[in-house]
Amino acid sequence: MTPNGPMKAERIGVASAGNWILDTVHTISHWPEKSGLALIAAQHVGLGGGPANVAVGLKAMKAGYPVLPIGLVGAGALGDEVLRLCREAGLPVEGL
Repeated sequence: MTPNGPMKAERIGVASAGNWILDTVHTISHWPEKSGLALIAAQHVGLGGGPANVAVGLKAMKAGYPVLPIGLVGAGALGDEVLRLCREAGLPVEGL
């Protein structure tokens, strides 16, 4: 017991919460004129959004404490891709 009440368990780590987004970037053949068309030459997807940027950055820097992603991820193939990329970055997905 402390003067301010019962003792609480020590918490260690960073919870990275918010919007977990799948960024899609297209490489195009040229910048089209208004109402024109361009060929999509390549497509790249990656994790995006503030929480993902923080969590992936901390893991890349080999932070010496837990980094816990928290948030909602959509159902379906795009949500599955977010989870796959999190696992690939070494992040646990139980909080997503």
